[in-house]
Amino acid sequence: MNRKQRRAAARARHRGAVPTDGAPDTEALFQRAVSCHQSGRLSDAKRLYRRTLAAAPRHAGALQLLGYLSFQDGDPEGAIELIRRAIVIDPKLVAAHYNLGLVLQDQDRLDEAGTAFRAVLALQPDHGAACNNLGAALKDQDKLDEAATWFRKALAIDPAHIEAHENLAQVLGAQGKVDEAIASYQGFLEANPGHDEGQFNLAALHLQRGQVDEAMAACRRAIAATPERPEPYQTIAELKTFTPGDPDLAAMEVLIAKPSLTDFQATFLEFALAKAYEDIGDTERAFTHFAAGNRRKRATLRYDVATFEADVSRIVTTFDRELVSGRAGPGCPSDLPIFVLGMPRSGTTLVEQILASHSQVLGGGEHGHLNRIVVGIGDDAALGETYPEAVARLSADDRRRLGQAYIDTVTADRPTTQRRTDKMPHNFWYIGLIRLILPNATIIHCARDPVDTCLACYRKLFDRGHDYAYDLGELGRYYHLYRRMMDHWRAVLPGAIHEVRYEDMVTDQEQATRRLLEACGLPWEDACLAFHRTERVVRTASAAQVRRPLYGDAVARWRRYARHLGPLLEALGPLGPGQVPTDAATVTRPRNRATG
Repeated sequence: MNRKQRRAAARARHRGAVPTDGAPDTEALFQRAVSCHQSGRLSDAKRLYRRTLAAAPRHAGALQLLGYLSFQDGDPEGAIELIRRAIVIDPKLVAAHYNLGLVLQDQDRLDEAGTAFRAVLALQPDHGAACNNLGAALKDQDKLDEAATWFRKALAIDPAHIEAHENLAQVLGAQGKVDEAIASYQGFLEANPGHDEGQFNLAALHLQRGQVDEAMAACRRAIAATPERPEPYQTIAELKTFTPGDPDLAAMEVLIAKPSLTDFQATFLEFALAKAYEDIGDTERAFTHFAAGNRRKRATLRYDVATFEADVSRIVTTFDRELVSGRAGPGCPSDLPIFVLGMPRSGTTLVEQILASHSQVLGGGEHGHLNRIVVGIGDDAALGETYPEAVARLSADDRRRLGQAYIDTVTADRPTTQRRTDKMPHNFWYIGLIRLILPNATIIHCARDPVDTCLACYRKLFDRGHDYAYDLGELGRYYHLYRRMMDHWRAVLPGAIHEVRYEDMVTDQEQATRRLLEACGLPWEDACLAFHRTERVVRTASAAQVRRPLYGDAVARWRRYARHLGPLLEALGPLGPGQVPTDAATVTRPRNRATG
C-alpha cells in the first residue's frame, strides 16, 4: 500500500468507513460526494455515494450519509434502514448514531431517538449536540427534569450553545421557572453581549412574563447587535402601536428592500410591516404585506387538506353516540382538567387567562399531553388498529389507565393543584377521547365569528404548526372541518361542552365570566374580571394581548379587508360572517358530571 493509499485508509478509518483494498479512488469518490452534499448538490451527492458503495459495499460512511440524504429527500424510513446498516458495519461510527437520532427525532420516535443519542454519548461523552438533542427528545416527552440535566451538560461542553440555552429556557418556563430562565440567559449575555439570537430569545421570555418594556429593550439590543436581523421587528410590531412617520416602519422598509434578504427573513418583515400599516390605518398596504408574508410561508410547507378531511371522516365514523355515550364513566374519575379548545385566535388564551386568575385554577398553557396519548394508542400494535379506530377496542381498564396517565403527567410539577387548564386549541379533534378517559373533565369551547377567526389566523405568523393558515382558501376549508367536528361532538355528547362566544365576552364580560365559572363548578371571584393583572407565564401567540383589559376593536375586523377576502368567503360559503358556532342549550347548563 503506497503513501496515497495509506492516507486514504487513515481518512476512511477516521470516518468509520471500510474501503475495499485495492480501490484507491474509493475515498476520493466519497470525499467528492460529501463535498456535493455539503454544497447542496444532492443529486450529484447521491450518485457519488452510490458509486462509492458500488466500489466498497461496506463503506459505512457512505451508507449513513446516503441514508441522511434520503431523509432530506423525504424518505425517512429508507434513511433509517440505510443508517442502521451502516451501524451494523461499524458500531463505533458516531456520525451514524447521531444522524439516526436526528431522523428518528423528526419522526417523533422519541424513545428510539433518545437511544441513538445515548449511543453517541457512550462513544463521545463531550458531544454537545447529542446532549442537546437528547434533552430535546426528553423535553418532548415531558421528562423535564432529565431534559434540563442534558441541556446543562450541553452548555457545560459549549457555553455558547444557543440552542441549548433556548431549550433549557423552555424547560424552565414549562416548569414555571421563567425567572430562572431569564437569569440564565442574562448570565450568558453578560459574557456575549453582542449575541443577537440570545437577546431575541430573552425578549420572548420577558414577553411570557408580561414584561413588555424589558422585551422591547432586548429586541432593540438584538437589532443593535445585528441591524439586518428581521425577527425582532416582528416582536416589536406586536408590542407597540405604530404612528405615521414611525422610525421602525422606515427601518423595516429599508431592510426589506435589501437583495441579500432571504425568503425566511423577509417573511418576518412582511408580517411586521403589515401590522405597522394596519396600525396607521393603511389597510391596502397592510393586506399587501399580509398576503406576501403568507405566500412566502406557504411556499415552505407541505400541506394537503384532503388528509385532514379523511381524518375527520374516520373520527366521526368511529366516535358515534354508542361509543362516547354508552361508555361514559369508566375512565379516570378526576375532575381536575379544564380543556379550553377551539380554532386558534378564537379567544382560547383569553379564556384561560380568566380561569387562571381564579385562586383554585392553575393555568397549564399549551402542551401536547393529549396528543401523545393519541399517538400511543395508534402505536399500540396489540390493538391491531390505529387511532381513531383502535379506541373502540379500549377496555374500561385501558380508559382508566390512560386518563390517570394524563393526570399524573400534568400534576407532576404541582401535585396539589385543585384544577388545571389545558389550552391546546386543536384538542377539539379529541373531545370524544376526553369524554372516554376523563369523563368528569370540563370542556370549554371558544367560538368567534368565522371570518374574524380565519383572518386572525391569516394575520399571524405562528411559531410552528397551523400549516392551513397561510392560504385564504385553505383556511376556509379547514374551518369547515373544524365546524364539522364540533357539530358532531354536540350531536353525540349533548350538554357536555360549554360554549364561550368571544363576542359575548366583549359585550358583557361579567355575565360571560359568571357562566364560564359556573360551567367549571367554580365560585365567583372578582379577580377573574381583572385577568390582565394576573401574573403568570403565557406562552402563546396572544401573550401580549392578554396583558391588556378586554377590548372590542378585534370584533368585525374582517370588514376592513372585505374586498381582499374573496377566496376565504367563497370557501366558507354558508359559514360566513356572523355564523358563530354555539349550542345555546349548553351555555347555561351546569357541569354534566359522570361517575366512574
